[in-house]
Amino acid sequence: MTAIIKGKLRKPLSMIVYGPPGMGKTTFASGADSPVAIATDEVDEYDTPRFPTCKTFDQILKYTDELISGVHKKENFKTVIFDVVDGIEKLIHKEIIAKEPGKTMETACSGYGKAYALAYTRLDFFKKKLETLRDNCGFNIILLFHAKKVKFNDPILMLAYDKWELPLHGDPDGKKKSTDANALFMDWVSTCFFINGKNFKDDEAGRYALSTGGRQLFTEFRPSHVAKNRFNLPYTIDLISDRERFKENFKIVESMINQFYASGGKVDEQKQKELYWNQLHHDIRGLFSKVKTRTDYFNIIPLIEQSIEESSNSIEQLEGIKNRLSDLLAK
Repeated sequence: MTAIIKGKLRKPLSMIVYGPPGMGKTTFASGADSPVAIATDEVDEYDTPRFPTCKTFDQILKYTDELISGVHKKENFKTVIFDVVDGIEKLIHKEIIAKEPGKTMETACSGYGKAYALAYTRLDFFKKKLETLRDNCGFNIILLFHAKKVKFNDPILMLAYDKWELPLHGDPDGKKKSTDANALFMDWVSTCFFINGKNFKDDEAGRYALSTGGRQLFTEFRPSHVAKNRFNLPYTIDLISDRERFKENFKIVESMINQFYASGGKVDEQKQKELYWNQLHHDIRGLFSKVKTRTDYFNIIPLIEQSIEESSNSIEQLEGIKNRLSDLLAK
């Protein structure tokens, strides 16, 4: 008789992080435990340990196999960051059409989408390597993607609107699973996080979007973006905006995931509140340090300091202070 598995089993993390350029995806991921990066994007300005920038798909596989074989075991890496997966797909596409000069992905391999089907099989082979890294070797896996904005025709609402999604070759009709590379990875990971600027509408003008430079992590699907998580995370998580401390954001998210397992999958609202309270204080300190550099606000600095001190135990008041500081910096 086959034994029935009960309860939540913890595996190393398997995570997608995607977003527009400049949102801090690589910096966020580098806050993970003992990371090493396998990159198609240039990441020389970061201090994260990394393999040489990959120029071919074979290099991606070679470096991945080195980690699987344990030749870098003495480095004690615990997280592998792939930066970026759409760059890996481009290397595969380049390899396929290089064998048929003058052809494109639409016309190579006799056309009819066969080149995309071939690329899918190679990405599937790569995904199996990821499974080995996670399940057999115990590595956390973080897959970084750029974001693609697409026009979506919602068949239920009968509306057309823009949304952010993963940029791999996909099948919007859901009929050709053999070429839907986005679903290949989206179905496998436990979390898909969308990082974007913390934007708001100019209520006076009514038609302008403004931003203070803050960042938000979106953890659940909405019509505007794809996302998911299996850890009962809040829909949005405000990120520490200070670039010097941006790596700390990963630890905040990881602590929420740890709390999920520690509670047996139940949401500890008090713990979530404490984490959010700490987040607010981090953000307020960063915003206030920027406000203090503005000579036009010199006279109100003492009042702001007093408000922060008096409101330190109230989440609602701290949220108001954070919004007010954001408004000051937007002017």
